[in-house]
Amino acid sequence: MTCSVDTTEPSSPATSVIARWAHEQSGHGGRDGGYAWAQQHGLPLTKADVATATAECPICQQQRPTLSPRYGTIPRGDQPATWWQVDYTGPLPSWKGQRFVLTGIDAYTKYRFAYPTHNASAMTTIHGLMESLIHWHGIPHSIASDQGTHFTAKEVGQCVQAHAIRWPYHVLHHPEAAGLIERWNGLLKSQLQCQLGDNTLQGWGKVLQKAVYDLNQHPIYDTVSPIARNHRSRNQGVEVEMAPLTITSSDPLATFLLPVPATVCSAGLEVLVPEGRTLSPGDTTIPLNWKLRLPPGHFGLLLPFSQQAKKGVTVLAGVTDPDYQDEISLLFHNGGKEEYAWNTGDSLGPILVLLCPVIKASGKLQ
Repeated sequence: MTCSVDTTEPSSPATSVIARWAHEQSGHGGRDGGYAWAQQHGLPLTKADVATATAECPICQQQRPTLSPRYGTIPRGDQPATWWQVDYTGPLPSWKGQRFVLTGIDAYTKYRFAYPTHNASAMTTIHGLMESLIHWHGIPHSIASDQGTHFTAKEVGQCVQAHAIRWPYHVLHHPEAAGLIERWNGLLKSQLQCQLGDNTLQGWGKVLQKAVYDLNQHPIYDTVSPIARNHRSRNQGVEVEMAPLTITSSDPLATFLLPVPATVCSAGLEVLVPEGRTLSPGDTTIPLNWKLRLPPGHFGLLLPFSQQAKKGVTVLAGVTDPDYQDEISLLFHNGGKEEYAWNTGDSLGPILVLLCPVIKASGKLQ
């Protein structure tokens, strides 16, 4: 008869505490990640110790269903604005107290956003996603990120749960799954340096949205741009009556920016500031440096954004008649007491192209 003897010594309470601490310090990296961190810091832990700490970790047990089991995979989705990756880049040189940027990219169309912030915290994440993603593109199916505390915090979990959003995390030590957002961060930094003309990134905030606009307009693999793919995908399989809208430069030497749709659900096109300027109290005319030829039977109507109207900035002459073909200039009124500043690429407001009603008046002139 063979008798087996278990010579395994139970872990001491101190070992369990150290193993839990190593597991947390490794960013909840599981058995292998925690063990690698322990070895790097000279802690006398075995893989079994770290595996036990991982199994007993309430955070890991809660997140386990959302951790991607396939290393190096990036869910793409089958339509725009459903699968996103997000990250923070920074710290950057301080610009109006802001040192970080919450970045995001649509895995399907490669459409990007960038939201400047003062810090990288859970509440900043919630506010940034609301302002830059959900309010513009609707509630997505999934948002993926790394396991930073600004993403794994309880407040973020409660927010995404309330909106029924899945939030998988990139697996540690397998950066391939985060390659999409990492490339976007690198492209954004390079574009900021290019527009600023140096590598210091001083004043990055004043050109941030212009940089995002340029990258969203740049074709991918010499085909179509992210913003074009965003709207093209929206109309696939749907019969949409397209009205021809022609925009041409009024001065070949002047800078002008084409109006663009901001989101897949935009009612019109956003008119962009060709060059940064300040709107003093009173009336100011802003030339756009382009001409607009409307479709037959249509007229143009430009409306101010609510955040501008709240500060007293309104459009005085926002109607473009069907037969008007000269340069477009917008007359704004600043009813506030302070100057209102626009940076290059900022939106002046949406322009709507609407059917012109046929109005018949009866009666006699007096």
